[in-house]
Parts: sequence; structure tokens; C-alpha cells
Amino acid sequence: MVTVSLDRKIQLNRAAEQLYGRTTEEMQALSFRPDSPWIPDDQHAEWADLRRRVTAGEQVHNLRIALVRSDGSRRDVELSSIPIVDAGGAPAGAVTVTVDLTDRLSLEAQLRHAQKMEALGRLAGGIAHDFNNVLMGILGYAEMVAADSRESKVDQRDAEQVVVATRRAIDLARRLTAFARREAARTEIFDVGELVDEVVPLLRRLAPESIGIETRLAPNQFVRADRSELEQALMNLAVNAIDAMPKGGRLSVDVEPIELDAEHAASHTGETPGRHVMIAVSDTGQGMDEATRARIFEPFYTTKPIGEGTGLGLAMVFGAVERAGGRVWVYSELGRGTTFKVYLPVGGEPDPADAAPADDLVPGGTERILVLEDDDLVRDVVERTLRRLGYDVTIAALPSQAIALAGEGSFDLLLTDVVMPEMTGDAVAREIRKGHPDLPVVFMSGYTAGVLDIELGSLDVFASKPLTAGRIARAVREGLDRRRRTGTR
Repeated sequence: MVTVSLDRKIQLNRAAEQLYGRTTEEMQALSFRPDSPWIPDDQHAEWADLRRRVTAGEQVHNLRIALVRSDGSRRDVELSSIPIVDAGGAPAGAVTVTVDLTDRLSLEAQLRHAQKMEALGRLAGGIAHDFNNVLMGILGYAEMVAADSRESKVDQRDAEQVVVATRRAIDLARRLTAFARREAARTEIFDVGELVDEVVPLLRRLAPESIGIETRLAPNQFVRADRSELEQALMNLAVNAIDAMPKGGRLSVDVEPIELDAEHAASHTGETPGRHVMIAVSDTGQGMDEATRARIFEPFYTTKPIGEGTGLGLAMVFGAVERAGGRVWVYSELGRGTTFKVYLPVGGEPDPADAAPADDLVPGGTERILVLEDDDLVRDVVERTLRRLGYDVTIAALPSQAIALAGEGSFDLLLTDVVMPEMTGDAVAREIRKGHPDLPVVFMSGYTAGVLDIELGSLDVFASKPLTAGRIARAVREGLDRRRRTGTR
């Protein structure tokens, strides 16, 4: 507490002397200088404005400011100042109350850091859980294929499951990076029943034998949404249901058409009347009380032990469904189970022209391709893929090697990674194009073109990793066809 009278006489209580680290006499001698030693170098303007307001008789409330003690330590404080008047109402000075916030702010920062680390730990645990589930499928089927190959027999279905599980891992990685970059969802029209059919085999592997899984799927129920997002949302709901039945039970997934009338929409906030597809995920597990049910869609809220859940699963479900224009509702009773119902507006039927060509129907050619990739595994896959399609392939592991090869011969297309030692792929392309200005280039990267800040020209194609054989072939063919359309050799 500091009191200043009109004749500039200062009084400090003991707490103020300890805060400033100076006696009342020292404060009296230093207080009215513009460069008082407790004013931090970065706050001269703030202190000048404070003095002006106090001198003018203004009230100051909860001003956050800093001061420097005599030992050089900086303290963060909250300051309030009130004018003093005499018995006749005339100004008589001001009293200032200062609260030292330094320790409290430090503790708050530590708490925020601890909360952040806990959230990151939960997130890492959840991501590891998802990846480990997929990797378990990849490893299991790959081991079966390897064992069968030693006996000169391979089950085609086992080999196909390796591809399916790997694509799920690719989709998970894409969703994570898309979430980080806030990319727009990639929507398409698809049959919800077919999506459930694809997910159920994985659920059967995740669920213990004590849990029965049954589906009731109406055919031809089309919606427009991000297929990968909805698949992950369905997985999250199903995994939560499995976790809610530690002693066993029954998991049911239903897909059926439903007409939401105006009365229903009026009683359910955010819903619109009309034709919808309903996805219901039900379990016979522990159920939830009202307090838990009210918070389940909050990010980072979880009833699982730390490390066993991120608290993001249902928040991601909610977001995915909302982005698809739908709504999700939950019904639960303690000891009887839980049902999540997702309502999605009908999205029409897919246009056959929009369907991506199958990877076993990919274009080939005989042109000369220069492949630049610093990763040995990726380079080998790309080379073998293009050679099987008939292309004449030359490989380079470093940008300097690719530039030298381009100087020695003629190529019809450059297929290059972007982030590499020595120089980036776009820099390599610019260097090679000094001698071959009409050379088409296919850029490969795990990053998006926007993140890499690559400016694509009329002869450039960007292909996001990881690439299947079909996507590699189509990207190369597109690059070659672009050169033909522009009229260059």
C-alpha cells in the first residue's frame, strides 16, 4: 500500500517496502523521476500513463503492470489506485494498492503446461492405439503371406488384407495432417451400408470373443460426406462400445432410412426435416449417468485412465457428423447400455464418372522417366512400378546426380521428391529446365503443395504420398499428357 499526498509526501506500509525492495526514504527520493529505477525498460509508457491518471484524480482498477526490485528481479503486479479527498471533498492525494502476482502467474503457467502435457499424452496414447491396431493387422496378414510363400502358396485374400490395412494407416495419417492443417474435407457420395461392411471385419478382430457383433444394413443408403472421417467416427463409436462391455455383451450397428418430420426437427435442435440415413451404434454395456452424458462431446473429456484414451474420440465424431450436415444423439441408461444415433441427410447416388479408376487398371507407356528420390525404399517401389508398366526408367538418389543425368541425356518426364538433401525438388526442376524448358515434372511429397509453397506450372503435377501403383502411373501419365496438350515435344 502506497499513499501519496498533494505535497508529494509518500508513505509505504511494510509489504510495499518488501515488494519494491526499498525503504520509504528511498522511495520518496526516487518516485517522481521519469526514470525511476523500478520502471522496466519496456514499460516507460505504461508508467507515464499511470502517473498521469493518478495525478488527474482518476480511479485505476486492476491494472496489470511490471516493476523491477532493487535486486534486479522483475515482478508482475496488479495495481489499483483510488483518489483521497478531505472532509470538504477537495482532492488530498491517492492511495495505491499493489498485489504481487508473480508467484501466482508462475503457478498458473506451470498448471497450463501440466494440462497441456497431459492432453498431449492422451493424444499420443490415442494415436498410438489407432496405429497399433492397424499395424497389428498389417503384421499379422504379412506374416501369414510370408509363411505361405515359403510353401509356394499364398492366399490372395491375406495379401489383399495387407493392402486394405495399409490404406487404413494411410488414411489415418492423412486425417491427422489434415486436422493439423485445417484442410477442407474431401466429400464424396457413398453407400453407408458398404462402409459398415468394410469396418465390421476390423471390429471383429478388436472385440473379444465375449462380445457378439451384429449388423442390420438397409441397402442403397447414400450420403455425401468425407468417407474417411465417417469411417473413423464409426470406429470411435464402436471401440467405445467395446470398452463399455468388459464382461461381454452385444454390439449392434444398424443403417436404415428415416424421414424426419417437422415435429421431430422442432424438438431436436439443429436438425432439419426430410429424408435421412440413420446409423445406430448400440451396446449392452455399463451405460452412462446424466453428468457423464452431458460432457461426452467435450474435447479431452474422458472417463478412461490416462494413456488409455485421448478424450478426443467423441469430439471428432461430433465434428465429422456436423461437417456432413448431420446430427448425433445419444441415449443411455446406467447398467443397460448406450445407443448413439447419427442422422445424415440423403446425398443422392454416386456418378460413375466420378469413380476413381482401380489400381489394377492403370496406364503405362514407353517414355523415358528420370526418378529422383532420396529414400531407398520409396525409390525402389517407384522404379519397379514404372518398369512393370513399360517405361524406360533412370534413377537418382541425390539432386546432383539427377542434374548430371539430365545433362547427359534426354528424358520425357522428371518424377521427383520435394524435400531432399542438397536442394529441394522444385529447385532441381528449375535447374534441369534451363536446358530442357519443356520437361514435365511430377512432384511427390507427404506435404501438400500449399505447405511446401510450390508454384505449379502448366507442365507440373503434384502427387501426395504415400502413392499406390495406380496413383504413380496416373500422375506420370497426366504429366506426359500435359506436355502433349501444350504442343511441346
